[in-house]
Amino acid sequence: MPYKLVTLILVFSLSQLQGFGSPDLSEEIDDFFHDPEVFDFRIAPGGVNVSYAEYFGKSRRSLITIDFEKGEKRGLEARAGEDIYSSGWVSPDRLVYTKAAFGSTRYAGVFVCKTLIHDIRKLDTIDILPKVIHPMPEDPELCAVFDVREKGTYKDLQYLNVTRGEYVRRVKNPGNVLRYFLDTKGDVRLGLVKGEEEGEKDWLLYDSESSAWSKMAIDRDVADWRFFDDGPIAFAELTSGERVELQQFDLEKGAFVGTPLGSELADVTVDGFIHDPTTSAILGLRIEEPKPRIQWFDSGIASLAIQLEKSFAGALVTFLGANSVNNDIFFKVESDVNPGSLFAISQEGKVTPLGHVNSKVLRYKLPRTELISFENRRGVRIHGYLTLPHRENDAPVPLLVIVHGGPHSLDKWQYGPERQFFAHKGFAVLNVNYSGSSGFGKSFWEQDGFESILRRSIDDVIDGTRWAFENYEIDERRVAIMGGSYGGYAAVEAVAREPGLYRCSVGFAGVYDWPKQLRTSRNQNRSNWDWFGSEMYGDLKENEAVYNSLSPVRYANKISVPVLLIHGKADFRVEEAQSKAMHKAINKAGGRSRLILDTWGRHGFVDEDRRVDFYREVYSFLVENTR
Repeated sequence: MPYKLVTLILVFSLSQLQGFGSPDLSEEIDDFFHDPEVFDFRIAPGGVNVSYAEYFGKSRRSLITIDFEKGEKRGLEARAGEDIYSSGWVSPDRLVYTKAAFGSTRYAGVFVCKTLIHDIRKLDTIDILPKVIHPMPEDPELCAVFDVREKGTYKDLQYLNVTRGEYVRRVKNPGNVLRYFLDTKGDVRLGLVKGEEEGEKDWLLYDSESSAWSKMAIDRDVADWRFFDDGPIAFAELTSGERVELQQFDLEKGAFVGTPLGSELADVTVDGFIHDPTTSAILGLRIEEPKPRIQWFDSGIASLAIQLEKSFAGALVTFLGANSVNNDIFFKVESDVNPGSLFAISQEGKVTPLGHVNSKVLRYKLPRTELISFENRRGVRIHGYLTLPHRENDAPVPLLVIVHGGPHSLDKWQYGPERQFFAHKGFAVLNVNYSGSSGFGKSFWEQDGFESILRRSIDDVIDGTRWAFENYEIDERRVAIMGGSYGGYAAVEAVAREPGLYRCSVGFAGVYDWPKQLRTSRNQNRSNWDWFGSEMYGDLKENEAVYNSLSPVRYANKISVPVLLIHGKADFRVEEAQSKAMHKAINKAGGRSRLILDTWGRHGFVDEDRRVDFYREVYSFLVENTR
């Protein structure tokens, strides 16, 4: 694939979108929180066809395909009450897509179609429901699937002929394989099984000639694997060290080879690999350091990336592949102020836009996000981000602490609609990657179990708030905190644990009664709980008093500031009863709580109108309580 260019001709600039009238608050909220315009861009094997998703109407996805040989474009819309949930190329001209009930992940059908959305065939029946786990791009007719309707937890891997809609062969599950690992041809190479001890796992090697499985002898802790050809070498994701790193493993020799790929600042995982969709060749590796970077493995690609990043100052450029008809190269530009823009660059160096995730916010002059770090009360280095608003004078500004969910997640250096909207409206916005966040090594992720995460994560958020007071012009009398899911818990727990630090709190879909939530999680997924649950959470009966002591519903009398609680009544991950109980407890204790229940809301807002209404309520609440 030709990635070398002599002259770069930038015929479009993101600055061309900037500069417009003064929108009112309603328009601003819509601009920041509307559905993405273009996303899920995929190049078919062979590079002749591409697909992407866009929204039509309100929050309903459509599927678009382009045939570059024919120069044609065509789209597909789901029926009322349904949504295009996912899609992927399984051959140079065939695309498998799934429909789901609107706003959910529940399948409403699995289909295959040819480019330009024709020759559509339904793949699921009353007896079978295939779920694609490997597209097998080198085989024009087959893809590897699970059959969701097959009984049992440990399912066989099957190969589906997408032109006939029939299973043609299968790999028998030996009885305990939870996950299969396939090479680029779609052949099974490895399997993941539960270990003999709780929380442990083992790896099985599969011999396709004899259909036999054998246990691998590995003396290091491997979390994941990735193949980029059909040879004996696989990349292993190692979690034994201070940071997660990658190293090649020779399956024939049963040994690690080569030099590890790692970073002192962040975990390096197999999900960071960037590969050519037409050849499966590795192009580079994205490393999620506090400010992400990409390590390109080809000098031509690296040189082109440098040229483009000079033209798109302050942004990160990711190559997506190429169009084999005219050799245009597709790439994505993203940054802390740009959620993503897609471009094509010709062999003459001409750069033209294909679309934007959100073109409306590109019209705003948004504040940049700073990387920060501080030592918490235990002397551990904590990383995060601070986005300061544009200011007309040197007066201190209000602070909004936004706590990420998880807890095994992390805030990144990227555009975030919450972060940028509230900074645009005059708040300094603080994000803290607290103890228990992912991305900083296994020990940081696990801590000393879940009880320690509940204690330390909130301490870190509080320490980060005070650190911001000491280092920036923050009005300490106008500080708010908000979050969703685990972040919702943190937002309410923080105002209970540290009275007087925050003026108000917003909790969305939060957990406020941990014994109840952990019992619900155990009952919903008993198999996984039996594998690692008690190791992580301990015995729920024995530890009930401990978890009660970390559940703000038990000590609502400590909450002296206004609290806004919002929850979806169709949230199956964290039940609405959590917010209802917290609301009742606060008001019973003489506090001030307001509860909003969204009839069709889930664990997040998939509907644009509800999402916009949510942030309108939140903004009004924050402004009122941080005057």
